[in-house]
Amino acid sequence: MASGYSVHGGESRCYSFWLAFKRCMLESSDKSVCSSYRQDYEECLHHRKAIKRFNEVVREYQRRQANGEELPLPGQMPTAPVDAHETGSAGSAPKGSDGSTAPEIPPEVMTP
Repeated sequence: MASGYSVHGGESRCYSFWLAFKRCMLESSDKSVCSSYRQDYEECLHHRKAIKRFNEVVREYQRRQANGEELPLPGQMPTAPVDAHETGSAGSAPKGSDGSTAPEIPPEVMTP
């Protein structure tokens, strides 16, 4: 884990996910309960699921285009797959419906 500070100051984009995972590991006797927190933290760092989904959508778009099927309007669909190595560690954290970047922490983990 890095220091938790971003290059531009303030918290790093994945620090809240790290804190949730760390808190779960410290407070839970059953470490398997924390696997979802670990997955969220790793997804924030590497975007593997997001890149995989993006590439699936692009491949489907290209398949439909090749078959002459109806396509979304221009500007609604990306046209090229993304290479996981091109994304690097820069980027923004996924936003929740309320605009927050912190993961939801169940009440049982939040107990002092």
